[in-house]
Amino acid sequence: MLTLDYDAVGDILYVNVVAPYASQESDMVSDYVVARSNPETGHIENLEILFFLERVRKGEKIDLPVSAEMNLLAEAS
Repeated sequence: MLTLDYDAVGDILYVNVVAPYASQESDMVSDYVVARSNPETGHIENLEILFFLERVRKGEKIDLPVSAEMNLLAEAS
């Protein structure tokens, strides 16, 4: 499941596949976008979009340099 969290103090939008954890590797993948990846598989598990609201207010387009496949999850019975 994909979750979005916003930190208003830091103006950071977090896009999470899993909860962040200490051993993840972090890389700046584009201007003000940090990818956190699994240290064993290299798969991106989280994105941190820095200065999110500031950029949105300026009308700036935010491109994320990742590909994704999106599918609806089956509802729990």
